[in-house]
Amino acid sequence: MTHPSYYFSSRVSSCEFYQGVFAAVAALMGKLASGGFEPKAEGIASVTLAHLLPSPDDSIFVRISYLGLLVASNVAMWASFSKALALSASSQEPQGINTAANLLTSGCLGLVVFGEQLPVLWWGGMALITIGIILVRRDAASNKVAGKEN
Repeated sequence: MTHPSYYFSSRVSSCEFYQGVFAAVAALMGKLASGGFEPKAEGIASVTLAHLLPSPDDSIFVRISYLGLLVASNVAMWASFSKALALSASSQEPQGINTAANLLTSGCLGLVVFGEQLPVLWWGGMALITIGIILVRRDAASNKVAGKEN
């Protein structure tokens, strides 16, 4: 039986994870830079980061700062993606953990920053996607062990 660490190279997996996180942060910075967002939660939960962050309507400096963070997040995302591509055997491999990390980070940032309440169905779908990614990677690694991969 193949050790589980064979399925997920820690160097490739960490690059994929960071790629997904940076992509979600870039999306957040884009939303903050555009302004016009309204926190969705009410009551005690409405004290979210969106209330604490400066609005881009306050000054041009705030908007430029958010845009700068958007660009920096995109650069970090592409650097992580390039490193993951260089470390992996195929271009398909770096997409798995990236997708799961992006979904999880986007959901958590939406909840923490904007107070968005995601339904259980969304979290269940994210869990199924993550399980599917693990199974696909596991199958690909099993084929590599058996010598079936091209």
